[in-house]
Amino acid sequence: MTTQVSEPRMELEQHLHMYRQMAKIRAFGMAWGVGGWLLTPFLQKIGFEAAQKLRERVAAEIKTTFASAYTKDVSLAEALRLEEIAVYGRQATGEKYLINPNKELR
Repeated sequence: MTTQVSEPRMELEQHLHMYRQMAKIRAFGMAWGVGGWLLTPFLQKIGFEAAQKLRERVAAEIKTTFASAYTKDVSLAEALRLEEIAVYGRQATGEKYLINPNKELR
């Protein structure tokens, strides 16, 4: 019984062909996915005036409807400390951690 060994070059070409075919099938924007960025296509679809009204609403309600409260505000350096990772890594309900790249270390 002999086994056929495929050449690496041939295998690579087969993979590239397969990926090219997949790329042709998936020629669509981010609006397709559940986890995609759906806001940008939506804003484009509704037009400038309607999008501007939404921006104004967010600006007017930034301290009420769109307000956020954080359990802790950490710098980028603090976010890399093991003791901080242990705290925010739990991902507990009702706890949000803001990683603030402009925060100074203390």
